[in-house]
Amino acid sequence: MNRSELLRITDFSLECGGIQRIRNLSMTFEAERGYRIVSANEMDAVYLIKAIAGILPHHPQSGQICFKNSDIYGCKEPELKSIKREMVYVFREGTLIANLTVRENLLLPIQHLYPHDVSDDIIERAVEYLANFRLNNILDQRPAELSYAAKKKLSYVRAALLEPRVVLLDKPMFNLEIDDREPVLDFLNYLRGQGVTLIMVSQFPGLLAELIDETIMLDQLMGSGEKEQV
Repeated sequence: MNRSELLRITDFSLECGGIQRIRNLSMTFEAERGYRIVSANEMDAVYLIKAIAGILPHHPQSGQICFKNSDIYGCKEPELKSIKREMVYVFREGTLIANLTVRENLLLPIQHLYPHDVSDDIIERAVEYLANFRLNNILDQRPAELSYAAKKKLSYVRAALLEPRVVLLDKPMFNLEIDDREPVLDFLNYLRGQGVTLIMVSQFPGLLAELIDETIMLDQLMGSGEKEQV
């Protein structure tokens, strides 16, 4: 089966805080695949997926990151907004806004990216996703009332509601207890089943093995190496 190319990185270099994080990187990502990025310095891999997400516009950089042939850092705001409808970054800590309810947190990115398309169907889908995590009747609660694990799971629900093509994951199992990892793994498998491409940085390759089609050795690619098939 031939998969379409979703992302292309060409001669990309990135500097953050005076440190060269990415150097002359060229590679591609295909649709409906699972990728794990590995680096001797894990923060280099984290900065790469943040760069792919388009959230590092003010850091010195060169080269291109293109999503479906659109340059993420070279396009205008309307086109960038369109890209961000299809590509979602999930922070390792979840990043909910404390003074908003769960409902408001879940709807916030949809209201920003789809201001005329916030419907009851979206809330119904949210309730269904929350039920999969055994998080019932929490829409009117605030993040301070929830456990860390619940807030982490909410970040996945929020991402899924956008129906993205790509989900970028910074340590998807970060600080989760063993009992909380399985429902997260099940949900990520559900996203894979919906044709979502997953690109992740993680120290749990064994646990996430069923999600990973390719492991990318970032240090080798910035030298002379190739992607390792899993």
